[in-house]
Amino acid sequence: MAGFSLPRYLKKSAVFTPHLRGSLFEGWRNCSPGPVRMLRSLKSSKLRERAQAAAKHVRGLSPTIDEIVFLHAKTRALSWLISPKLQERAEAAAKQMRYFRLFSQRGSFDELGASARRAGFKVTHEDVFESRFEWAASVGDPDFTFRVSYEALEAVSVTAESSQRDILGLVMTSVATEPTIVVEMKQSMEEFRIGRNADQLRRILLTFPDFDDGMEQFLRRVGLDQPFKPAGFA
Repeated sequence: MAGFSLPRYLKKSAVFTPHLRGSLFEGWRNCSPGPVRMLRSLKSSKLRERAQAAAKHVRGLSPTIDEIVFLHAKTRALSWLISPKLQERAEAAAKQMRYFRLFSQRGSFDELGASARRAGFKVTHEDVFESRFEWAASVGDPDFTFRVSYEALEAVSVTAESSQRDILGLVMTSVATEPTIVVEMKQSMEEFRIGRNADQLRRILLTFPDFDDGMEQFLRRVGLDQPFKPAGFA
């Protein structure tokens, strides 16, 4: 029969009669796992209706072609895979980090505690040159704990470490003299202890213009951020 090929293990068997060959083809066609055939095989009309409703629901959840082909300029991740809730958490974390960064550039340590409380944070630790804060309105554990250090007055630093289990291992760091906030994974943690959403949240944060992965700061420190000029050229 044209267009029909027997399985490899049947080709090595004895000679088949036309009747047997036709029976094998008919059986193979009836076993085809097509969705329509599977729905028709359901004897109960109620089961068919439930299966059709489930299939329609799944099709409704599928992304459109435009959503699939759209790739974010930095993350190259499918936009429809990003959880809206994770996006909101990233935006909230970025806003909180920006507050402490701005204060570290303009405010004094003596004013830090009172200012942070007015902004909605609670103080969890105070030392001579260092304070730690959490977002006061958080239900349960907050996403991040913020540590502000004035130990080096010429370069006040802000460090935010993740507190929630699903983003464990994510760290944001700001130095008052640097132009951006660095987002990275905590080096001391083993790979299996990193939270399941930590890398995705990091990728979302890196799409914000004032956040980066630290490479630019490293190149600037070692003097490799300038274009290369061979010796003898001005």
